[in-house]
Amino acid sequence: MEEVRAAAGYDMLQWDTFQMVTRRLARELVEEYPDRTWANVPANKQEDVRNWVNAHLASKDIPAATDGVIRWRMAICVRDFVRSSKKAASSSAADVADVADAAAASASIRIYDPVRNTWTDRSL
Repeated sequence: MEEVRAAAGYDMLQWDTFQMVTRRLARELVEEYPDRTWANVPANKQEDVRNWVNAHLASKDIPAATDGVIRWRMAICVRDFVRSSKKAASSSAADVADVADAAAASASIRIYDPVRNTWTDRSL
C-alpha cells in the first residue's frame, strides 16, 4: 500500500482522505451491485466513481488520482465489502436456522411408552 501511496504522490493526510472517499463509494456500489467485482461494475458507473473521487479530492486541494490507483483501490474495497456482506448474510442465515431448530424442538415432546419400551415424539 505504501508503494501505491508514494506512486500517487500523496502524503498521509491526502492518502487517508482518498481511502475514506473510496471506501464510502465502494460500500454504495456493493449495495447496488452486491455480487459484482469492481471489474464487473458497469463502465459508466466506474467512470462516475472516478469523476466523483477526483472532484472530491480537488475540492480538498488534493491532486487527482490516476486510473490505475483508483482501479487498484476500488477492486480491494469492493472485494472486502462483498466478502463482509456475504459473511454477515451467512451468519444471519445460520442464526435463523438455529432459531427454527429450537422452535421445532420445543414444539414436540418425547413420550416413553412402557408397553413397547420405546420413546416417541409427539407434536404439541
